[in-house]
Amino acid sequence: MNRSISKKRYSYINYDTFNFLKGVAVILLFAFHFIASPDLFLPQYWLTEFSFYTTYFRYFLNLCVAMFAFLTGYGFWFSSDISFKHSLTKTIKIIKIYWIIYFIMFGIAVGTGIYHDIQIRKVILEIFGLSEDSIGGDVIAFFWYLSFYLAVLYLLPVCYFLILRNYTNILRDMFWMLVFPLIIFSFFGNLLGNYFSLKRLFVDLMLWFPCVSVGCIVAKYNGFEWLDKKIFALKKHIRLLVFLAFIFSPLYGLYNLPGLIYDFKSSLILPIVINMSIIYIYPFIYDIIIIKQKMKVKYSNIICEIGKYSMYMWLFNGIFFNIFRECTQPILVYPKVPLLIILWGLLICFILSKVSDFLITILFGFDNKND
Repeated sequence: MNRSISKKRYSYINYDTFNFLKGVAVILLFAFHFIASPDLFLPQYWLTEFSFYTTYFRYFLNLCVAMFAFLTGYGFWFSSDISFKHSLTKTIKIIKIYWIIYFIMFGIAVGTGIYHDIQIRKVILEIFGLSEDSIGGDVIAFFWYLSFYLAVLYLLPVCYFLILRNYTNILRDMFWMLVFPLIIFSFFGNLLGNYFSLKRLFVDLMLWFPCVSVGCIVAKYNGFEWLDKKIFALKKHIRLLVFLAFIFSPLYGLYNLPGLIYDFKSSLILPIVINMSIIYIYPFIYDIIIIKQKMKVKYSNIICEIGKYSMYMWLFNGIFFNIFRECTQPILVYPKVPLLIILWGLLICFILSKVSDFLITILFGFDNKND
């Protein structure tokens, strides 16, 4: 397989740093859900102290999804096997874990009488990451990421064979990977939107696939190496200002302009939504990598460990917002202090993740920490 386009055939992000970045994304995800998402909480458990974070940090914390999407694209470029067969293998592996956790939760909910209005169609759609986005009535609260990720697994090989391996022009890559997909997703979202809740899937692809594309392009053109060369050529105090800008510009920028919507008023396509995270995610992740390099090993190891269980952590943080939320939300907000709530929720979900991974590995002979 010819990938001579990438002159440097090793990833700037090693295995340890990859897990660290996923760990940071998980922490942002938990903060986003726990203290900046009033729509996820029952009114009696939403604390007034959270309003500040909802107002000023909601869109910044939502960079967690952009981080996962970027890392998916970046990691894809350095994959040793780019094929639909490999995508199918990963699909089966991920689906197995998802279904095991899903049906355990489903069994508990049915057995305790919490889930009594069982709709077969909803269950079938939900186990594939589809169905309506009702959150509180779902077994897996944030199932949408499953269908999005599985779609990306099959879209990326198509993009590679049709686009990425053929061009050495970054502007062409940016058009075909960033602009053109928005039109395609908008068209199919409009065409198929009434079938199996596919409209939500295509809107999610419109929002987050560009971040996957940015990851691919950064990997292909050695973007992190280029930033290294440019930034470390600067004087020390200017370099510090640049690093601070990489962290605070998404905080300010996403607060003021989280996205753009272009409504062409056409019956053929949905309004096109441009997620402004695509501007900030590349320098933001670069900054996080530099922070890890400066951080004490014992602290970075904790975040790496969280990252190893990112899939489980995604699944289990939903127990505070799904059909169990009347029972679990008072447990989550028990510490009352926002920072302690995040740490408390992380601890609970990390323990559940470790135990689940151990039991699934013993009983089924496989694990899925690093997908």
